[in-house]
Amino acid sequence: MLGEGGVRMLRISIVMGVAVALLGGCTDRSVGLSEDDGAGDTTDDQDDDDELPDDYDPGVRPGGRGAMYSVCADQSVCTPQEFCVFPADEAGFCSAACADIDDASNCDIAPDGQMRAFCLDIGLPDARRVCAIDCEQGRPCPDGMRCEQVESAGVARSVCF
Repeated sequence: MLGEGGVRMLRISIVMGVAVALLGGCTDRSVGLSEDDGAGDTTDDQDDDDELPDDYDPGVRPGGRGAMYSVCADQSVCTPQEFCVFPADEAGFCSAACADIDDASNCDIAPDGQMRAFCLDIGLPDARRVCAIDCEQGRPCPDGMRCEQVESAGVARSVCF
């Protein structure tokens, strides 16, 4: 589904306790970053302009049912993860809430072994953010995932779906 200006929309599916709630509304396919921090992640301060080594391996998307970053179309396949984050009419990934608004310390590392997780704002009513894998600056996504640009609160970010 396309929103204003052709920006794709995100839908999320969440489970809170035993009650499953599908948030029927869509949010701009986006990343929620605080206006003052401009980053919203806990990735190491690296020079993203560095080229990857010739033998770089982006890894493979986790395949186990309910594994963080594994494929999903709705939350039912994500247990014990709390969320399925996906663009409308496309597959997404299972995820959990970040430890705090900009604290991805409880997020799994990316399949390439690097800490590329950041806290993605998907418009939850309680303002929590979810773990996501960064693909800024052309960093490849794990095999089986794709890099898509999302926007939230007017800030664009590239995320592996």
